[in-house]
Amino acid sequence: MAATLTVIWWRDIPAQVVAKDRREAHKVVLHPRFQVAIDKAAMKGGRKEFGDYIEEWRREARPCGDDLLAEAAAEAARLEAQYTREVLARLVAAGGLDPARSVPKDGPA
Repeated sequence: MAATLTVIWWRDIPAQVVAKDRREAHKVVLHPRFQVAIDKAAMKGGRKEFGDYIEEWRREARPCGDDLLAEAAAEAARLEAQYTREVLARLVAAGGLDPARSVPKDGPA
């Protein structure tokens, strides 16, 4: 099994990065501001029930290099730099959805 890097998202807000191969895995939980943003966005988006909240989690995986620790750390650093407090505040205001990125699950109308 080739190494993979997975970003775990709630809607369009990243929460953690996992790099793994057949034998090992390294996980980096993003700064607590991400979880705070997710919780606020869930409330703003009307996701107050546990089941509604859980169904919004998704994973995006891609191949990565063999240095799992470095891969996970680099992706976490990239996400933390890209998702500033201002960006997270905008996502919270939109209920966790990035209007520039979001497309309905069935594709565009």
